[in-house]
Amino acid sequence: MADPWYANGIRFKCTQCGVCCHAKGELAYVYVNQEERRRIAGALEKTLEEFASEYIAMDGRFYLLKFKDGKCIFLNEDNSCRVQEVKPTQCLTFPFHHDFMQDEESYEKYVRSYCPGSKDETAPLHDLKEISEQSNENAVAKFIHLSETEEFPV
Repeated sequence: MADPWYANGIRFKCTQCGVCCHAKGELAYVYVNQEERRRIAGALEKTLEEFASEYIAMDGRFYLLKFKDGKCIFLNEDNSCRVQEVKPTQCLTFPFHHDFMQDEESYEKYVRSYCPGSKDETAPLHDLKEISEQSNENAVAKFIHLSETEEFPV
C-alpha cells in the first residue's frame, strides 16, 4: 500500500480565527452524534429536548448543529467557541477530517483555500501518525452518527 499524500506530515496551527466555523458552500453543518448531544446539553444545563429544540437541525436522519447567519450557532463574536470544552469530534479533528485527507486536492479545497492556520510554514508539523489518528477518529464519529437509530425530538 502506498503512503498517503501527507506521509511527510502537514504544518498546521489553529489561529482561532473562526473561519472553520463559518459555512463554506456546501459545507454548512456539524454532525453531532448521541453522546456529543448529551455532553453539550449537559454543559449548557439543558434537557435533551431543550437542546434539540434550540440547537439541532435535522437533515434526513442526520443531527446537525444549527448555523445562524452563516456560522455555527456556538461561535461567539470574539471567535471563541461557546462549547469549547465539549465540542463535537468534527470540530476537534479539524483540519484532519477523513474526507479532507483523501487526496491533496480535497485538502486544498476544504482547508488550505481558506484556513490561515494551514498556510503557516512555521506552524508545528503534524506527523503521519497524528494525522491518521485524527482522521480515523473523525471517520469513526461520522460512522457512529450514521448508524444511530434513536428517537430524538427536534
